[in-house]
Amino acid sequence: MKFRYLLLVALILVVFSQSASATSYIDWTGSINDTWVTDASGDMLRFTTDGYMKYGSTIYTNVYIDSSANLFMDGIHIGSVSYVLSTTGSKMTAIVDNNGYLIDIYGYENNMTLDESSVQAVFWYK
Repeated sequence: MKFRYLLLVALILVVFSQSASATSYIDWTGSINDTWVTDASGDMLRFTTDGYMKYGSTIYTNVYIDSSANLFMDGIHIGSVSYVLSTTGSKMTAIVDNNGYLIDIYGYENNMTLDESSVQAVFWYK
């Protein structure tokens, strides 16, 4: 009986880990980051195909993008995911505020803040 219980627990864990890892992310076509988006200080995040932001292991449903990559936090439009010029001259994606500055993420996963940085975004125009 004990063996059956352990087997059942093992099967549940396998099914749970498979479904937990089944999250799919937006692939930013042409970006050297693929599914990743950077902030002003180089932190990396992703957006689920539902538009929600994943930072670390947390999916934030209060931070999301719409189908035009406009970025919202708590329903307020704060910027966008944009193609910018990387330091190596390649096209990459970053979070940019409405004034054209890269947004910085700081704090902890469960108490994260998005804020304007002093880094001006250089948009990709090629």
